[in-house]
Amino acid sequence: MCGSFSTDESAIADFTRQFAGVEIHTETRTRVRPTNTVATLGPGKQQVDAPWGYNPPWAKRLLINARIEDVLQRKSWKKPFSQLRCLVPITGWFEKSDHDGQMYWLSLAETPVSLMAAFIIEDGDGKHLVTMTGEPNIECSEIKPRMPQLISPDSIDAWLTGEAESALAVARPWPSGTVDIKFMV
Repeated sequence: MCGSFSTDESAIADFTRQFAGVEIHTETRTRVRPTNTVATLGPGKQQVDAPWGYNPPWAKRLLINARIEDVLQRKSWKKPFSQLRCLVPITGWFEKSDHDGQMYWLSLAETPVSLMAAFIIEDGDGKHLVTMTGEPNIECSEIKPRMPQLISPDSIDAWLTGEAESALAVARPWPSGTVDIKFMV
């Protein structure tokens, strides 16, 4: 799921100003990849920049995603999810199909910016961003068995400030018919 995504500086600044009352300053990038520094809307609606991915000593590889359905059962995720949830404003994301090996670009049909659910882990090496995945909607399930967990603009406060269980309640599969999918050549 979502090994890269795109950002647009002006679209994200306008969107976050309109829906969160603050401007997130980021660069326009066609492909944001793991280990790149990412601008997020963090606790207190403050911008928090962190590299995407966490490499704990016990892991064999960089961890970039956590499963929304068991985030509170995972010892490594429970505390940071409960304390440092954030949102990653993106203009779309890339997926390589499990079925045909083709690359696709996905975005929300009705809005130029999506808010990807995430949380920050802080350790001795600094801050690390971990994004959330969940069950896909019908369109996305034809490409991958998971998709980024997107949060609607009217749920920003609930995601950032609510109790962990309340935050999970606003994290649900994106409705079918709302995702544009483009084949990449």
